Amino acid sequence: MISKIVNLLKKVFRPKVDTSVNTRKQFFYNENILYDTEYKKLMYDFFKTNPAMAEENYIMFYVYDVFIKAAINIILGYVLSNKFVYVNSNEEIQKEINELLKEIKIISLIEEITLVLLLFGYFCYYPEFINKRVIKFRRLTAKNISKIDEDYVYFRDNKIYRVDNFLVYKNNNLTPLGVSPLLGLIPYINNNLILLDALRFTTGRFLNPAILVGHTKNWSKNIRDDWVEQFRNLSAIGKIPLFFYNKEEIELDFYKPENIYKDYIELIQNYIEIIYLAFGIQAGLTTSTSGSYAKAKIQENMIENFSLKILKIILEEFKNKVIDVYIAMNFEDSFLNNETGEFRFKTLEED
Repeated sequence: MISKIVNLLKKVFRPKVDTSVNTRKQFFYNENILYDTEYKKLMYDFFKTNPAMAEENYIMFYVYDVFIKAAINIILGYVLSNKFVYVNSNEEIQKEINELLKEIKIISLIEEITLVLLLFGYFCYYPEFINKRVIKFRRLTAKNISKIDEDYVYFRDNKIYRVDNFLVYKNNNLTPLGVSPLLGLIPYINNNLILLDALRFTTGRFLNPAILVGHTKNWSKNIRDDWVEQFRNLSAIGKIPLFFYNKEEIELDFYKPENIYKDYIELIQNYIEIIYLAFGIQAGLTTSTSGSYAKAKIQENMIENFSLKILKIILEEFKNKVIDVYIAMNFEDSFLNNETGEFRFKTLEED
C-alpha cells in the first residue's frame, strides 16, 4: 500500500518533459512526408527490391511512351552531333587506334552506352581482349552486379573486381547503381497512359460519325424494315452507329467535346516539361508555344552541355580502359613514356 502511494507521488511531483513539439513534428513527417503513397511504394520497389526487374520496366517505358522516347532520343542526338578525333604524336599508334575505333564501331558503341546511362543512371561494360586486341564489349546489368563504388564492381555471385577492368560510371555515388532518371517519372508515365486510354475511349464514343435517320411518316412495317435493312448495310461498312427515331415523338441531342484534343495537348506539354526536368534540363525548346527564343535557347544550351558531359565521360572511360590498355600491350615503350594520345573535339570550322 505504501509503495503504491510513493509511486503515485513520484508521478505527481516528477517534472514533466514537454515532448509535444517533437511529437507534432514526428506526426507531421509520418502523415505527410513519410506517408507511403501508392506511387512511393512503387518507386521504392523499383529502387530497392528488384533492380533487375526495374531495369526491364525502364526499357518498357522507353518503348511504350512516345514522349519519353522522344526526349531521350533528342538528348542522344545531341550527344552524337559532337564531333571528335583521336590524336597521338606517334603516327603509327594514331593510325592503329583509328583503325581500332572503326573496327569496334565507336559511334554505335557511344550511342548504346548513352542510351543505357539515360535509362538506368549508370553503365558498366567489360572490354574483352584476345591476342592484345579488344574484340567486343559485354554489358553488365543489375542481373550481374549489385554495387559500384570508386574502386570496385561487386557481382551478385560475391566476386569483386577493380573498376579499372570496366568502362563504368554512375550518376549518383550515394546509391549502389546510380538512380534512373525515369524513377521519378513513374507517376506521370502511368497517368499519361491512363489519359491516352481515356482519350481513345472518349473519341471512339463521341467523335466518330453516326447515321441519324429521322422520319415523320408512319411507315408500314414492310417499308420500315426495308429502310432499316438498307441503312444497316450502309453503317456496317464502316461500323458506324445507326439511329432511327420519329421526329414527332422524340428529340435527340448529341454532345461532342470539341476541345478534347486541345486540352490533351496542354497536358502533354506539361508532361514533356516534367520529363526534361527529370534529366535536369529546363523545358522550352520542345514545348514552348509562345515563340520565346530566349527560353528555347536556354533549353538548347542545357541539352548541349548535358550531352557534351555524357560524351566526355564515355570517351574518358574508353581512353583509360581501352586505348591505354591497347597501347600498353602493343607499344610498351610509348605507354611507359605516357604517349597515349587524347580525344579532341572538332569545331565547326574544322569540319
